Amino acid sequence: MTLAGSRVAWTYHRSESEGECSVGLETTTLVNPQPIGIHAAGPNKASCAPDYYHVRGDGDLLVFNDETRLKRIGAGRMACNPNSSSRAKICATLRRNVAGSVDSVSGTSIAVRRPGAVTVFDEGAQLVRQFPFSPADVRAARLDNGRLVVWRFGVLEVYDVATGTRVRSYPVPTGFRLVDADGGVAVLLGGVTINLLRLDDGASRTITPGGAPVLADLEPPGLYYSYAVGGGGRVTLLPRSEAEPARRAG
Repeated sequence: MTLAGSRVAWTYHRSESEGECSVGLETTTLVNPQPIGIHAAGPNKASCAPDYYHVRGDGDLLVFNDETRLKRIGAGRMACNPNSSSRAKICATLRRNVAGSVDSVSGTSIAVRRPGAVTVFDEGAQLVRQFPFSPADVRAARLDNGRLVVWRFGVLEVYDVATGTRVRSYPVPTGFRLVDADGGVAVLLGGVTINLLRLDDGASRTITPGGAPVLADLEPPGLYYSYAVGGGGRVTLLPRSEAEPARRAG
């Protein structure tokens, strides 16, 4: 599920025979909370991917992948999927023949990732900058206020989008992966442990809230995280002032 402004979008999966799946994309708004089906795919094996549509959002910018097309939800007058039974005309096709998957949205910027390159577009899908990588080992990319944070094998790299310059590089602890970046802090997740890493100075702190699965999302108010407890789960907000790593002396 992804929230952007007052609009929410989420995917659902249904298992079919012979290892195939059907997948759909729905959306609604906080003002009119009536779910609308806007896209459907399958049944096929590709639809079993847990992040099939790569829905990402920030502010009022909410986008997803429709195969090789980059589409925006809630800012157009086109059917989100002309080939499906849904005729909800709330989408706009921003760009065709997109090589890669939407990995992050921040402000008015969109990052599309493939193993050998991360491409940053503006909200109209006009090219801002492309970052090539060799070897082709990019596993995750997150945008954060003009910075691009890239997780490659064993390392976290921070780039200035405006100049294309790499400004920081930090080792990633074994077993951790990049899941978010916000306000100059990267969120790394490893098993049941959350590692918060400040991008300017490398200061970090870890939180081990409870049982797996653990999920984490850093927003301006603070760190939202969930974990298993007893026979259910719990969602907690840690205020930003408490979540931030302590600054290093000097």
